Formats: sequence, C-alpha cells, structure tokens
Amino acid sequence: MGCLKSVPIFVAIPQLGEQIHEWRQRPLAGRYPVILVDAIHKKVRRGHVSSEAFYVVMGLTEQMQREVLAITNLPSESPSGWSELLESLKDRGLAQTDLVIADGLPGLDQVIHKAFPAARHQKCVTHFKRNIQTKVKASDKDAVAEDLREVFLTGQRNYTRRQALEKFNEFARRWGKKYDAIKRLVGDEDMDYYFTYLDFDRRIQSMIYTTNWIERLNKKFRRSLKIRNALPSVESALLLLGKMAIDTEETTYQYPIYNFKFDQTLFPDAIQ
Repeated sequence: MGCLKSVPIFVAIPQLGEQIHEWRQRPLAGRYPVILVDAIHKKVRRGHVSSEAFYVVMGLTEQMQREVLAITNLPSESPSGWSELLESLKDRGLAQTDLVIADGLPGLDQVIHKAFPAARHQKCVTHFKRNIQTKVKASDKDAVAEDLREVFLTGQRNYTRRQALEKFNEFARRWGKKYDAIKRLVGDEDMDYYFTYLDFDRRIQSMIYTTNWIERLNKKFRRSLKIRNALPSVESALLLLGKMAIDTEETTYQYPIYNFKFDQTLFPDAIQ
C-alpha cells in the first residue's frame, strides 16, 4: 500500500475500485443486535481541498462477531446526514437493531428512533468525559476524572440508571459551582442517553458504553490517511478506507465475543 502515497489510488490498483464498490453495496443481515457509528474527517479534493466527514458503521452480528457494515461520505456531520446513512443500511437489508452506540449530535436520538423505533441509543461516555475535561482547569482534571469514574460505573450488580443519574447531578451541582458549563448539565434530560448501558447485563456494560471498538478502527484509518495529505477525490478516500476495513475484518474480527451471551435482551436465544 506504500505506493499509494504518491500515486492516485485508482491508478495504483486498477481493479480494486470495483471490489470495494461491491463490498460497500453488499446485502446486510436482517438483524444486528448492536451497531456503532462514528465519523472521521479527511481533507479531499472536490473542486477545492476541504475537510469532509466519512461515516464508519460497525455491527455486532447474531453470531457475536464484529463486521464493518458501511463506510460512506457526507460532506459534514448533521442529523440529516445520519438519517441518510441509517436509511441506506435499511435499503441494504438491515431491518432491526436493538442498540445504537454513537457520539452525541443534537437531534441524533430522534433520527435513530425514526429509523429503528425499537432501538435504544447509547451516547459515547468516552467522548463525554473528554468533552468535560476541556471545560476545566488543568489542576482540576484528575479530580473531575475520578468523580466521573464513580458516576459511570460498569460491571456492578446493583447499580441502576436512576442511581447513576442522581450521582451525575450531584457531580454537576458540585463542580457547577466552579464551572458554568458543568452547572448547565444539572437535570439535562439528554444525559439519560449516556446511561442506557445500565439497562443491559453487567458483564457487557464496559463494551457498550463507548464507541471504543470503532474508534480503534478509526485510529488505524487516521494513521494511514495522515501520511497522504489531501486525497485526490472522495472516491480514492473510500477506496483506501474500504480496503483497510476488509483487511481488518479478515485478521481481527472473525472471533465471537461470547460475553454477549449473558444479555438476554440482545441475544435472547443464546445458550448461557
């Protein structure tokens, strides 16, 4: 793949474009119990060079394996873009998902519920924690991080969503005395979406309260994209990302994650 740094991708690998196009349009299974969605941004040429959003969707199959379902381009992140993305998955055969894990854009929960009325939405806790840290002084970061760890507990047998929300509001009131941005979060109804993970079996909570799975894949993508500066076209970016996704699936994602068998909501027919 090193030759792609200086040569347009469709010239360097003339037959790869059709293979990746077919992979991106392939039919999907009717049900993925969990899907994760995240976006990365890359400078591409479309008349002129600008940064555009590339959405990556990962699914957990009924065999408890991870699968990259889609990589698609929309110039910027927006609720309408997310709606278009989810509808495109449905057009390819996806009829049901029970849990959508994604970072929080305003209005995203309505978009998800419109596309998949029965699905629950888990906003990424890792992104939320990072965002909170940008609002506090360096001298407070460690204390804030420790307090947030005590709010977003995983794997606890009797820790409930109600308890978590109460602890969070206590956190927001305490630190809100010092930071207005945190004070505004007291009683924020949108916070409920960060605690969806507590509705599921404690043995899978650490795997579903964040988009870490897909972020690890996107980190690979970013490393490869970084050395290429601006790509010559949107199509070349999709080709490169698609090839990397296929290679990752073949080497990393074929093994089931059996802890999910404990959750009867997502896997009601699993043998425990």
